[in-house]
Order: sequence, then structure tokens, then C-alpha cells
Amino acid sequence: MINKKHFGMHGLLAVVICVAAVRTASALPDGDNCIGNGAFEGPLVNGLPAGWVAKAARPSLSPVIRVVDKQGQRYLHMAGGGNPDAVGGVSTQAGLVRGKTYWFRVRFQKSACLNPIQHLLFEVTAQGSSQQIVEFHRLAEGWVEGEARVSFPGGGPVQAEVRAVYRLCADGEVWIETISLVETDPVPPRWVRIACTGGPDTLEKYGLPAFRDALDSVGRVKVDLVLLPEYFSGEYVQETLSGPSATLMSEKARQYRMYVAGTIGLYDEASDRLFNTALLFDRTGKQVGRYDKIHLYGPELLSDGVTPGDDVPVFETDFGKLGFMTCYDSWFTDVAELVALRGADILLFPSLNYDRALMHARSLDNGIHIVASSRAGGGGVWDAAGRDVLRASTDTRDGSTFRDVVKTQVDGLDIWMVTLDLNTPLIGGRRSPTIRTKRHLANQRNWLEDQIRQEKDRWWVD
Repeated sequence: MINKKHFGMHGLLAVVICVAAVRTASALPDGDNCIGNGAFEGPLVNGLPAGWVAKAARPSLSPVIRVVDKQGQRYLHMAGGGNPDAVGGVSTQAGLVRGKTYWFRVRFQKSACLNPIQHLLFEVTAQGSSQQIVEFHRLAEGWVEGEARVSFPGGGPVQAEVRAVYRLCADGEVWIETISLVETDPVPPRWVRIACTGGPDTLEKYGLPAFRDALDSVGRVKVDLVLLPEYFSGEYVQETLSGPSATLMSEKARQYRMYVAGTIGLYDEASDRLFNTALLFDRTGKQVGRYDKIHLYGPELLSDGVTPGDDVPVFETDFGKLGFMTCYDSWFTDVAELVALRGADILLFPSLNYDRALMHARSLDNGIHIVASSRAGGGGVWDAAGRDVLRASTDTRDGSTFRDVVKTQVDGLDIWMVTLDLNTPLIGGRRSPTIRTKRHLANQRNWLEDQIRQEKDRWWVD
């Protein structure tokens, strides 16, 4: 079970942080289950528990589905039966109320070869839309618990279909103990106040003085995070971690009790290496994050001798998890995808210039919020549904992620400030604090990464 606790937030905000309690092997559910026979009890009907029916698009693809008893406990058992194309499962009906929120949970044991994200699907369907369990937790003694909060917009009763599907795993097995839908509190918003920059309008104004003034300007009105652009101290400036740029970020982070991030040309004298390095400082001024740009722009590598990084870390803050993607990284898909797969809520994107159209794809593909600061491309914020703050409505009734959008200017430097909901509302206002990326919806037998790597390694043309 996960307990949701509310914590006070710095400044003007109240941000809700979800804290996972210690997990045990206790059975589900712990409330009134809207699924009539979620524990598969009672007499069997056509070989299945009462209320459940088997479904498969083609009989030849149906997995092996049966009821088994182990040590006095009944389980619904599904297996591939040696068929790599197996797909099918069971379903039942559940009476829900539109507008209410339900905790959708499942508890099961599985064989080692089965990946719940890839090979299982637990979903609730109503009004032509489906909502899935996308978060799984490993418990003791080989147990797994999956969960999600689901809600359908509107009001009044609705008949929903609950499905448990097995897919595309020849030798996998799963023993499902319980599936439940229990009414719970709605997913609360998780607001965070963010500032990003664009410009300055001339290269002569680019450098530490302009950004010192910008940090003071946003710090005085209380934000939680400020992102500065790539090489904000100057394109050809080489510094250390105790240099003027890192010192400025640290001092202003501590002074205004906010997170500050930006990139510098970081020189390591011991190894004679130069990196394009993004740094993150917390509210005390402590450096808590570093990312070395992976995809270097040609002149960086060939003319400046910058060394590419080789890791994509994710950093914890008091409002969520952050990762970086720097400038030329955005022309490739891997950095954004890996940041999202590692659970980041926000992808920080400092650059000298960029194509704004790419941000819609990067955010929507990976289900991640993006904050951009750029010298020439302008600042911007995109939510995890791909919506651009410059185009989205700020009326929260339509499910907007944004509020309190402010644009100002300091000495030719554009500054955007926006309050962003990290629990992205979908259309109709339903929030979904899910794990990032759409991998749970990837109906494929094999991932393609190995084949992609083979093609990238192939240097010749046939």
C-alpha cells in the first residue's frame, strides 16, 4: 500500500509529495471492492470464477487460463503455454460513479521471465476510454503489487469493464490473487513555481551580470526552481566547480532558498578535459546534480575539444525528480527517454538555440515536463501531455497544467515564471501521477534497442 502525505512547500506553494510506506505481503483490498469477485472466490462457471469471462481475439492466441489452489488460497493463473504470440485474458464488470476516484490495485506472483510492464495489462474501460495500472512494486517472497488511481469525468453511475490481459510471453506465468477498485481521494495537484529565461537580446549582454540580475529578480518573488541557459557565462569561458558561475548559482540558491540550474564550460585540470556541464544547486546552495552533455555539437568537439559525457543521472529535490538534456541532445531521442524511464518529473533543457517543435514530441513521447532556457530560442515550459505554456489555457477547469503565468524582462533578458502541476491533468481535469514513458502501452514482443544499436554501428552502405 502507498500512503499519500501532504508536506508544506517553500514560499507561496503547497506541493503534495507522495511517500511510499513499507510494503508488506498483506492481501488486498482494504476497503469496499467495487469488483464483485475480485478475489476469484465461490463456484466456477465455465472453468472461471463467477462474474469473470475469458476473452481472446483469436482462439489460437489465447493464453492458458485456469483457477488453481495453493495452500488454501485461490489464484487465477495465466500462462503463455509456449506460444510467443499469446494474447488474451479475463474481464468482469464493475459499477463506478463518474467523477469519483478509485484506487485500482492488483496483487500477484509471477515467473522470472515475465515483465509486468511488457507482458501484463490491467485496465478499467468506461465511456470509450481506458486507464491502466502503470506502477508495480516488488514485495517480499516474490509478490508484486500494481496500482493506479482511476477516474472518469462527469457525474452519475457508469458500468465499467475490468480486464486482466496476458500478452506476448511464451513461457511466462502469473498467479493473480486479488484485483480491486476501492474508492479513494482524488489525485491532488503538485504545484511548483518555475522560472526560465530567453536571451539576452544582444551577445554583449550575455554573461554573468545579466543572469545575476535575473536571479535576484525571480528570487525576490519566490520561485522553487530557476533554469539558466547553456554556457550562460559565455560560450568560450572555461571554469571549475569553484569558479564564478558555480559560485553565483550557489549563492543565489542559498540567498533565495530556491533551486538553481545552468550549464558551464567545466575544465578538469587533473585530466585536461573540458566538459559542457549542467549543474544543479539546492535551496542551501549545495551542488546536488551534475550532467555532462552527451551529444556534442560539432564545433564543441572539433574546435573546442569538449569531451562528451556518458551518463544520464536523475536528481531528487523536495518537489520531484529532475534530469537534464542540453542543446544538441534534443536532436536525438535517447537522453530524454532515459531521463523519463529513470522517473524524472521535469526535464531541464538549457541551450544556445533549439527547435521548439521538438519539445512537443519529447514531452509527449516520454510523459515528462520540460523547462527550457535558451540564448536564442527563447524560454518555454511544456507539460507531460505536450502542451506549451505559451499556447495552453490557464483555466484549470479544462485540465490545464499551468497557472499564474508571468513574463517579464530584465536588461534585455526575457523571464517566464509559471506554476506547473507535476501531476499532469488530462482532459477533464483527471490527474495521473504515473511513471514516465508509455512503455506499458507498447504492445510488442521485443524491444528494438539492440537492432537500433546494430544499425548505428553499421558504417558501410550496401
